[in-house]
Amino acid sequence: MSNTVYNPSQNYLIQSTTDYSQFRLDQTNRTINQDHLEKLYDAIKNKNLLKEFPILVTEDGTVLDGQHRLKAAEALDTPIYFIVAKRMGIDDVSETNATVRKWSSADWLDVWCKRGAPEYLKLQGFMRQYPFIKIANAINLCTYGDRARLHSDLKSGKYKCNDLEFAHQVANAVLDFAPYVKFYKDPRFIYAINNLVEHEGYDHSRMMAKMTYLSRKVVKCPDVQSYMDMFTEIYNYRTHGENQVRFVRLTSNSPQRRRDRIRRR
Repeated sequence: MSNTVYNPSQNYLIQSTTDYSQFRLDQTNRTINQDHLEKLYDAIKNKNLLKEFPILVTEDGTVLDGQHRLKAAEALDTPIYFIVAKRMGIDDVSETNATVRKWSSADWLDVWCKRGAPEYLKLQGFMRQYPFIKIANAINLCTYGDRARLHSDLKSGKYKCNDLEFAHQVANAVLDFAPYVKFYKDPRFIYAINNLVEHEGYDHSRMMAKMTYLSRKVVKCPDVQSYMDMFTEIYNYRTHGENQVRFVRLTSNSPQRRRDRIRRR
């Protein structure tokens, strides 16, 4: 079964069908991405916008753009909407797609702030207070819990700015290092300070006192553990016995993690 809808504002025909056999994939197009296909499948089940995003095909049914949408529609046995593009080829679509700018985290933050989402406005306020912190660092700093879903939550409006107090602690600690460290804005350095401040027993005033005469020992490191080794040396300088502290790269189960940072909800 096939239906046709004329769109006078765009001067083209949008057609729909459940006869998927009339289409064929162009073998020179990108390979089907299974992960993307599964995400698209779930998205269409949740809200079917295939009519609003028709695929592009040639006059002989070769899919120029929308092969994942076609496959998902077929799997769901739902109509696929399409436009016959008489003046386009696969190279035209490739070049057009290559110039499309993907949405960044900053774009999603901006959109949800414009919609008045409180959690996003908190994050935006934090970033405005500490403009030297890049958005990826800020998103992580201001969130406590599972970080695996941060990007998807940010897009969907589910982001929670639930660790703002700690984020301020880290940001202010970074600013205390700033007079001694030229690269204090570096994301890896900021993450290292985050890790440092989370250690049980870490005394920031003690570290700053050591920095007044040992700042030359601070160098840019390739990873967090290297920073921890460096901070351990500085922090323990001329300190003996039980007053020495070893800093490590913390994990969720690290016994060195501050008690108020364990199993918080």
